[in-house]
Amino acid sequence: MKMNLKSNLKKLKDCRHEISIEIDSQRVEVAFQEVFADIARKAKMPGFRPGKAPVALIQSTFSDTAKEEVAKMLVSESYADALKKHEVRAVGYPSVRNLVLDRGQKMTFVAEFESAPQVKLRKYKGLKITKSAEEVKPEDIEKVLQQFRETRAVLKPLETPRPAAIGDGIICDVEVMEGGKSAQKKPGVTLILEPRKEGQFSLEALAGAAAGEVREIPFEENTVYRITVNEVRARELPAVDDAFATSFGKTSLEDLKDEIRGDLARYRQSEAREKMQEEAYGKLLDENKFTVPDSMVARQEEKIWKDSFGGPPPADAEVDPKMKEAREKVRERAERQVRLFYIMEAIAEEAKVEVDDAEIERRVNEIASQHQREPQEVRERYSDEIRHELRQSKSIDRVLAEAQIA
Repeated sequence: MKMNLKSNLKKLKDCRHEISIEIDSQRVEVAFQEVFADIARKAKMPGFRPGKAPVALIQSTFSDTAKEEVAKMLVSESYADALKKHEVRAVGYPSVRNLVLDRGQKMTFVAEFESAPQVKLRKYKGLKITKSAEEVKPEDIEKVLQQFRETRAVLKPLETPRPAAIGDGIICDVEVMEGGKSAQKKPGVTLILEPRKEGQFSLEALAGAAAGEVREIPFEENTVYRITVNEVRARELPAVDDAFATSFGKTSLEDLKDEIRGDLARYRQSEAREKMQEEAYGKLLDENKFTVPDSMVARQEEKIWKDSFGGPPPADAEVDPKMKEAREKVRERAERQVRLFYIMEAIAEEAKVEVDDAEIERRVNEIASQHQREPQEVRERYSDEIRHELRQSKSIDRVLAEAQIA
């Protein structure tokens, strides 16, 4: 039955709206009859076969249940119709209040909800983007070869004992001290003395230690590593020649260098594109300012916490200054991602970006292969997400294709 519906849309603040809805009494009565008929078919009443209990008995027994079902049915139907009538796209579920429902009377309620923002695209064509360098230099290849040498290094006993130097290896016993007490012991550990790098824990403090010497290295707060040096060994790196290349499955050193050059070129191209993409995203966000739905930002926050930290923030996050700062950063990141999503969707609409089924199927098979899952499972669970991902990817491709890259 077609619903006789009256509705009034009111904008509240930012993306929030409320819609007042009134449903005529005839539609309410029809809804009650439909619900009671369904209950009568299924209800088990003492002394009656299913579907044979008197209507009056069914209605008196299940009046509260019927009222709940009618409310759910009519709220869902009328809310969807009202959104369509007012041409507004809601995000998430509405908050319903002031619901009045009695059989034989009109039904009224107010639904508060958030809508997708109206994005009025400003500038997205002709963005000035800096092209990142993609050139692979000889020293880049040499650096990779040196890293390969490190993986093939061997530790050899010293002919003449001496203190450890940076680059050496030591055989030692490690004791973890917490609050001055031993918490863990590991004998016969091999450690390589690497130079200190910015922001990283380093064993550089062991330089100059000789066999039999004990040194303590502070780690964090009240934790200290107590290290007893048993032996100092020299690390020997292999020569970089054709024999070295064969250990990596290549026929010659030049073949190995060619492979490294190709890998680096592909990496640099990918890295350059990512940098240009991030620059484009930043410019698009600067050019297009608008408010996004709080509910979407909240969901994105949850996703970031789950992906980055394995779960929601701790209960004391608002009290702990560090956690409070972390929450604020996650919130900013989530808001940025949601706003960028709507910008890219607006670009996709304006540029008429489409994703066909063949593209989705290729991506489904890639994901299934990478994660060793059945394509059907990936298709059923992630096809909508994949479509959005591909659409956004093609949209940024369009932005970069029309950018001024120099």
